[in-house]
Amino acid sequence: MKVFVVLLAIIGLSVGAPKHHPRLAHQKISPRSLIDDLQDFIDLLPLDDIKAIVDDHLETDGAFAAVVLYLQGPEWTELVNTVGEKPAVQDFIQYLNDAGLPVDDILAWIDNLIKGATPGTDPDEEGSLRPLLDEVEAILPLADLLALLNDKLQNSPDFQALYTKVSSEDAHNLVEEVRAIDEVQRLAQRLMDMGVKVEEALAVVYEFLGWGEPKLSKSGRTLADDLQEFIDLLPLDDILAIADDHLKTDGAFVAVVLYLQGPEWTELVETVGAMPAVQDFIQFLNDAGLPVDDILAWIDDLIKNAVPGTDADEEGSLRPILDEVEAILPLTELLALVNDKLQNSPDFQALYVEVSSEKAHTLVEEVRALDEVQTLAQRLISMGVKVEEALAWVYDFLGWGEPKLSKSGRTLADDLQEFIDLLPLDDIKAIADEHLQTDGAFAAVVLYLQGPEWTELVETVGAKPAVQDFIQYLTDAGLPVDDILAWIDNLITGATPGTDPDEEGSLRPLLDEIEAILPLADLLALLNDKLQNSPDFQALYVEVSSEKAHTLVEEVRALDEVQTLAQRLISMGVKVEETLAVVYEFLGWGEPKKF
Repeated sequence: MKVFVVLLAIIGLSVGAPKHHPRLAHQKISPRSLIDDLQDFIDLLPLDDIKAIVDDHLETDGAFAAVVLYLQGPEWTELVNTVGEKPAVQDFIQYLNDAGLPVDDILAWIDNLIKGATPGTDPDEEGSLRPLLDEVEAILPLADLLALLNDKLQNSPDFQALYTKVSSEDAHNLVEEVRAIDEVQRLAQRLMDMGVKVEEALAVVYEFLGWGEPKLSKSGRTLADDLQEFIDLLPLDDILAIADDHLKTDGAFVAVVLYLQGPEWTELVETVGAMPAVQDFIQFLNDAGLPVDDILAWIDDLIKNAVPGTDADEEGSLRPILDEVEAILPLTELLALVNDKLQNSPDFQALYVEVSSEKAHTLVEEVRALDEVQTLAQRLISMGVKVEEALAWVYDFLGWGEPKLSKSGRTLADDLQEFIDLLPLDDIKAIADEHLQTDGAFAAVVLYLQGPEWTELVETVGAKPAVQDFIQYLTDAGLPVDDILAWIDNLITGATPGTDPDEEGSLRPLLDEIEAILPLADLLALLNDKLQNSPDFQALYVEVSSEKAHTLVEEVRALDEVQTLAQRLISMGVKVEETLAVVYEFLGWGEPKKF
């Protein structure tokens, strides 16, 4: 697809592309913006020389004419529509729009350029694009472009945020989905036949984005075909015979079947199914060609139609049925097929990327933290099911480390309450009340928090989709976020300084007094315990340490108001940079840039 983006630009140049897109040339966001960054790259390109090369090839090069006519035809239009409908593509377009790029205008401009291109020779489907590409590549200032790229990655928060977005696992998943489309597979092969270095270009892009080695799909294969190969290895008739026998004679198995037919399981399925991440995963599987609804309906019918032939035994063991099934499974062949698919199937690789992502990890931790799931897990363990062993194997395969079992009945709210319980809140309040009456520097901060600039900053940050997603995540985890925010707002609004504000004063006296009474050793010990033993807290850490969260923090830090506020706090003795360094290290984000 990268090659076609380049070709689109080349074709645009061939019919008189301006040196600057009209919106790119005039939209400026003080002091710098993503638009400015991208314009710097455009300014390095020898557009007039590229245009001359393309104009010449458009008149005389049959291979280039074939590509232009393909881009003007229905197959390309359908492929663009298919890719454009994917939620991840729409999310990325919205991200670019939010960054100030007029994406719809640019896409319309490119589309008009393609439609307006008129080849001067007959198309040659068997010709090569190498002559055109070699001429263009020969005049590109690659060293300058790479130097500018490095500079932007080091010094531009907007460009860093763009890199984080396009190198994310969500973007990787999307690319693998698009590459797995039959039309894209055929197009890639067609371009390779015409001399385009598709595999070499992909290798460079994947390495730059940190995605490892790309694989080419076998044309015509789908994820459904891959999964059918696994099903074909299973002795389904023998497994059904074992299940039928135990349904008639095994009270423990009957107890499980009756549970699956009851209201508690139905409610749990509906709860999990309503989670956005689950719905996204189902959509991913549907887009890959799997009839998920049909499969789920088939499983549901299988459960509902099971008729036990004996009484349920809630205290019985499932080991007999599990041992019989495990004994006939071709584990060696199944593992070999998994390895083959991970090596050779882009569709299966994309599935692995999806199910092993941090988003999936977070979802699993959320589901495991549900009280009903905790109860069910304990029940299965008591019936002889190797829940912990199975989880350990799955987590290891997906690269998630060691799974932990949650303490039954515990929630994220309980975890955070333990941190609050360690804090000497009455003593902190007493210190704050005293400084509110006598400390001009603290009075200045309180008045700032009560003023319009802080209100506007809070509204700006609160309107960001990533912030709203995080608030929804905390709300779903049981935290009354709106109530907490309202309580904080009332605390600020109700504070009445007893002295005049001192904009030049220092907050160090107040901060030193508070720091002196904080039980830091106990707080760190509790933090370590939660990271080791609480799936809810582990899920929270995964959420706040994600690249999505990192990108959001960098976006917020880049705001002019935040930059000004940070400098003001630093001048008042607040250790802003030192604190950020500790936070970034804890979250695995490397070294933060100085304000």
